[in-house]
Amino acid sequence: MSASGDTTTGPITFTSTSGTRPILTSATNSVALLTGSGSGWILDRIKCTHTATTRGAGLAWSGNVTNWRVRRCVFDGCLRGISTTTSANACHPLSVIDCEIANCTASTAGAIANFGNTFVMGCYIHDNTSIPCIVSDQITTNRVLVVVNCILVNSTYAIRINSNSTTTTLIVIGCTIAG
Repeated sequence: MSASGDTTTGPITFTSTSGTRPILTSATNSVALLTGSGSGWILDRIKCTHTATTRGAGLAWSGNVTNWRVRRCVFDGCLRGISTTTSANACHPLSVIDCEIANCTASTAGAIANFGNTFVMGCYIHDNTSIPCIVSDQITTNRVLVVVNCILVNSTYAIRINSNSTTTTLIVIGCTIAG
């Protein structure tokens, strides 16, 4: 794996440099595998798995962050794949591209849960039996959730928006939604 960039020259990229994804895993209860802070990060070609009795998130944030891109990653068996649990720990905006998120165990929120503007494209989100694939929590400010060319299957339901705002925008294009 390698990291490149800094906050003055562009995005910080954390990526796999080998032909296979490195696997980050934990058997420790309630621990997030990756906790992000700061802005302008790209997480690329990483696999996160969780095996604890009480699982943790694959990726979570420790405060509000901006401009995160998660691409070509796999989150399997985590509490939630990508998770913000409060508006104080949100990503504005978050892009999730060409990822797989499966077997999440949370009883609330979603496989992807964010309080900020969220763009999801080309993802395969499946077999999250007790939660929706994508949740957008909008508290009081207007937010946008865009889902393009994704497969959302075998979950409680595909997309849920929790909103106290009257102008939340949801755009879904070219997705397969089933079961």
